[in-house]
Amino acid sequence: MLNVWEKETIPEEWTEAVIIPLHKKGDKQVCSNYRDLEIQCKLANANKSLGACTKILSSKLLSRCTKLRLYKTIIQPVLLYGSETWVLSKRNEGRLVIFERKVLRKIFGPVCEDGVWRIRKNRELRALYQEPDIIALIKAKRISWLGHVLRREEGTRLKEVCKAVPAGRRPLGRPKLRWLDQVGRDVVRCGGTIGMAEDREEWRRLVYEAKID
Repeated sequence: MLNVWEKETIPEEWTEAVIIPLHKKGDKQVCSNYRDLEIQCKLANANKSLGACTKILSSKLLSRCTKLRLYKTIIQPVLLYGSETWVLSKRNEGRLVIFERKVLRKIFGPVCEDGVWRIRKNRELRALYQEPDIIALIKAKRISWLGHVLRREEGTRLKEVCKAVPAGRRPLGRPKLRWLDQVGRDVVRCGGTIGMAEDREEWRRLVYEAKID
């Protein structure tokens, strides 16, 4: 350090360094941080896909039907990849809904009222977009995946992991909602029970109900 001060030059070896990513919410390997980080990464990737499609979605040469098809086949799969295993907090649900509204506003465009342009309101987007919203799709995908898990043979690792109860007491304070708890609530809200998983037709009905709920 004294030589640096006297010579007023930075040693050559100081110009090389190892870059270590520091996740905003902590270590990505820690389970308590993983939920938010995974959704944050998915939103970042979906935003990149949206950026690549912005000119197409804003084009006046394409119909809304074509633009919606692009959204559902290019952007939406990037966002929802692996969403069958997500446990969503209200905060994360809000972030996902906001992203979808941003995409839909690009597709449907602004509204001109008395010569003044404005963005479309949320209720206007719901009226124009006659499809299940992003949260309904996630719930349907989770219920569908739960059916696959429950229909597996007893003793398979996937089924054991799903039904496993960690040893010891849960920490003090409000416990974090577990995946099976959240999906179980969705099943009940759609008028079903976990025991219906063996009946594929009834389970498909629950998946459909989750989409239109």
